Amino acid sequence: FVFLEKLIAHPLIPLGVLTGPLKPLLSIHLLITFYRNATRMLVPFIYSIIYGRSSVFVGVLNAVFGVMDILTATLLPVLDKRYTTRRIFSVCFITITICTAAFPFVTYNSLYPSVVLFVVAFAFLNVITSMAWAVILTTAPVSQLSVISVLPNLSKTLACSVGTCIVSALHSIMLQGDYGALYPVAADPYYTRSYARATSVCMGVMFISIFLTMLICVLGLSNYEADRGKRGFSEKGL
Repeated sequence: FVFLEKLIAHPLIPLGVLTGPLKPLLSIHLLITFYRNATRMLVPFIYSIIYGRSSVFVGVLNAVFGVMDILTATLLPVLDKRYTTRRIFSVCFITITICTAAFPFVTYNSLYPSVVLFVVAFAFLNVITSMAWAVILTTAPVSQLSVISVLPNLSKTLACSVGTCIVSALHSIMLQGDYGALYPVAADPYYTRSYARATSVCMGVMFISIFLTMLICVLGLSNYEADRGKRGFSEKGL
């Protein structure tokens, strides 16, 4: 998509006008939205199909995610006051990457440790989601605000659509290739194993996406003047 955007005269996302840290910040914004929506789509099926849990269990788990949204939003001002944006993002991405790498090994062997991994990953993901757009707005030059203002809904819609389509298509292809069908024949235990393997591949894609996002954060972001005096600030990073 980014390659095609560079070839046309009037792109949907005008990447050419973005300067400084705005490009890596926009990339982070897109990739975390992709990760968040694709992973949240997989969670209900992991616990309902693989573990045979009821819809009530999945609903309670989603409620826990909602509570974590509130808690992270409450803690965010405290973190932002003490630490630089780059340090907060780096710690969050490292934690999410570790949790995502552990998903295929833990999720299908032990129920509650997998729940803990998901909750921890999404807690740190909420921090980045809450901060990313605020940082984009505060660092954008006044001349680019008119362009920046149209990006949230556009980038979110794009990332959500791409994330859902890629994961859904990949999961269906893997399941059909291994089991031979999208739905089980009677109570076939092999279907659960095939479904788990297909989901593991999808989580591998999620790991690659969040690992790339971590690299963009570590290599692309720098310290901002507004972060002066906070822990992690360095003159070399300006």
